[in-house]
Amino acid sequence: MTGWRATILAGLALVLAGCSGSGTRSDSSDPGIGTIPAPPLFWTQPWPPERPTGQLTWVTPLFHVATDAEGGWVTYHIGPFVRRSDFWTFFPIAYGWKNDDGGWTALVVPIFHSSTDREGSVESLHLATYFQWSDGWVFVPVGAAWENDARGTTTWVTPLFHSSTDAAGSVESLHLATYFQWSDGWLFLPLAGSWETKAGRTTWITPLFHSRVRPDGDVASLHVGPYFQGPGWWFLLPAISGAWTNDVGGRATWITPLFHTSTDEKGTVTSFHVGPYVQGDDHWVVLPFAVSWANVLGRRMTWVTPLFHVSTNREGATTSLHAATYFQWSDGWMILPLGGGWEEDGEATGFILCPPAYYRRSKELEPSFATHFWPFYYCEAGEDVEINFLWMLPYYESKGGTTTTYLGPVYHWRSFPEPEVPTEWSILFGFARRQVDDRREQYRYMLLWLIPLGWNKIERSE
Repeated sequence: MTGWRATILAGLALVLAGCSGSGTRSDSSDPGIGTIPAPPLFWTQPWPPERPTGQLTWVTPLFHVATDAEGGWVTYHIGPFVRRSDFWTFFPIAYGWKNDDGGWTALVVPIFHSSTDREGSVESLHLATYFQWSDGWVFVPVGAAWENDARGTTTWVTPLFHSSTDAAGSVESLHLATYFQWSDGWLFLPLAGSWETKAGRTTWITPLFHSRVRPDGDVASLHVGPYFQGPGWWFLLPAISGAWTNDVGGRATWITPLFHTSTDEKGTVTSFHVGPYVQGDDHWVVLPFAVSWANVLGRRMTWVTPLFHVSTNREGATTSLHAATYFQWSDGWMILPLGGGWEEDGEATGFILCPPAYYRRSKELEPSFATHFWPFYYCEAGEDVEINFLWMLPYYESKGGTTTTYLGPVYHWRSFPEPEVPTEWSILFGFARRQVDDRREQYRYMLLWLIPLGWNKIERSE
């Protein structure tokens, strides 16, 4: 029997054997070694009984010692302490014995134990609530460390800290207070975290930021403060602004209430507004005064209430017009209350009551400073016409199918005979404008007089 139980039983046996000694000579064949009795407290006799070579001495019950032939001790006890070459005990509290592998085990019940190998290295140990073995330790209930399945080390200091490493020492998992880390992510409760899944990497810094990035590097979702972004859309709070892919495969962008634009799948603008100006495929509006639209027959009507209107046919020729008190229709015109002119049954009639009005009919329009000096100016050349009212308040010109209109410094626009070419317009001398370069077959938008938004190609039909 080995272990601490055998040690305890051996110590008890020695004590009991000493207490029951008779003081008789066990073997007197060896001269010089004898029994000296003084019962019941003291005696000495040859030792061991089988082949006496040493001496056994007892002072019952306090002490005994057994020696070998050289006088060295083999076993002894002093009070509750018992010692032998391969064990000792301080009964009933402490014990020690030699292990099978040549090491030693020591036990102080229940506070301490230690077990070593032949070289003296600790194989297992405990001190109060601290326990240690060859590949780990535990300090109940606070901490522990041991070799894990990956041949690395796992360490816990409950509840503040833990760390788990692999065989190379790389961290597989870790936490420190509210910070947690593992092989493909980390978390700092309750504010931040980043982790990776099959769908990509997700990162949060609550509530200011988050991002989700796909494995190919594309951003699947994102927000920074009030800005939110996803596949094909974005949104900015609280301006109620955003951009997204619309039903026809184009883009819609809003900066409420100042601006919006909508394009088709080719990037052509299908609707647009800047401030009070609103434009669509076949209409535009400057709220609350001006509007222009085209009907199904291709006829266009434009109104700047109550100062101006113009109506054109499919070819762009003017069919009716008025600018303040000037009115024009297919076979006549009138400036109320000053004069006018018209044709009826092949006859032409006209009148004017005030010299500041200027009228000219020629082969082609020839605008000059002299003609524009007049506050009321009208010139026609075949189907071309030019009208200047109160020094371009308003002004209208139709030349070669191209029509140009000014409403003083507030607004001007120019439309072209080709239906694919968009209308050129400007608000407040370029505060917002659409610039058309027909020669280069492209157009662009500009804001705040100087900020271009990029050129767009004019798509012409074959």
